[in-house]
Amino acid sequence: MPPPSLIIVGAGPTGLTAAIEVARRGGSVTILERNAGPTDESRAVGVNQQSLRLLAESGAAKQILSNSETLRAARIMFEDRLLARLELPQPATAPPPMVALPQSKTERILVEALSQYGVTPGWNTAVSGVEQTADSATAILESGERISADYLLGAGGSRSIVRKALDIPFRGKKYDADWSLMDVVVDWPFPDEQACGFLYRNGAVMFVITLGNGRYRAISDHPQVEDRLAARMPIKQVLWKNDFTVSLRSVTQYGKGRVWIAGDAAHVHTPVGGMGMNLGIEDACDFAETICTNQPAPDFTSFEKRRLKSAARVLRVSDRGYRMVTLSNPLLRMMRNTAIQTVAKTGWLRNRLFEMVFRAEA
Repeated sequence: MPPPSLIIVGAGPTGLTAAIEVARRGGSVTILERNAGPTDESRAVGVNQQSLRLLAESGAAKQILSNSETLRAARIMFEDRLLARLELPQPATAPPPMVALPQSKTERILVEALSQYGVTPGWNTAVSGVEQTADSATAILESGERISADYLLGAGGSRSIVRKALDIPFRGKKYDADWSLMDVVVDWPFPDEQACGFLYRNGAVMFVITLGNGRYRAISDHPQVEDRLAARMPIKQVLWKNDFTVSLRSVTQYGKGRVWIAGDAAHVHTPVGGMGMNLGIEDACDFAETICTNQPAPDFTSFEKRRLKSAARVLRVSDRGYRMVTLSNPLLRMMRNTAIQTVAKTGWLRNRLFEMVFRAEA
């Protein structure tokens, strides 16, 4: 059987990864994106160990590592008090648990990696619908043009036109908090750490993580993250600000026939742990391997089972982590703080925690 052909709707990290992995295996790829090019916004900033392993064969991981900053240690503050300092294990023969790189740079690295296989995303190309037969899948463009291939993958985010075309429910809940984030240049007061989590008595939370080159990302479940950050450190320059809401949603199936979805089209969750983009990258690699190595009858049943299991685990960890860091009950808060201190002081427990959080695979 000849290698499969694939249409991908969406050229974010998930779609680009799927394109790279199918093209790397000899498949034909058409990737369609309504935007004019890779994002200019930093968005997701953490690339974890599992993603770096998956992106190694294409060379993208090497470029990510050379352009990013490795997270080696983080501190957790409770109000004005140092609660714990967490050192991330740095394996000698494997990628680090997490590196920090703005999504804008990650996408450009993936676009460059894709270009070595002669594939360029179709920018400014919006998809309005999807159809399929027993033998092919078709993307219907807003221009009226129709493009067909063996399979189609929807990687266009939480508002996925492909998921809607398949009539797959996207069930879950919306968190009550109004979130905000900003990218800034600050006088960073913690030279030995690359990230800091601030926990508050009222159950609020703020995370700050390096973006490299003296820039930092601050994110909080509060509409004015700038006020919270300014109370902790001098802000020299604001580079980007954004308000958003957070939901916990997932699908119960990843596709039908020859049309499938991946990434935020299939699951969204809290920012705790930085796992969203990484789970999408794993979805993409799993899908590419499924359609390329199981011709002429890909085992989509096993693919879907793996993806549902991984997504359920990540959503569970993310939700529990968020509920833990936002505790306001004094007794439960004290128990949480003690647990954090215990983890920080116990090497094997700390390493197990990082393995659980920073790896998207089940």
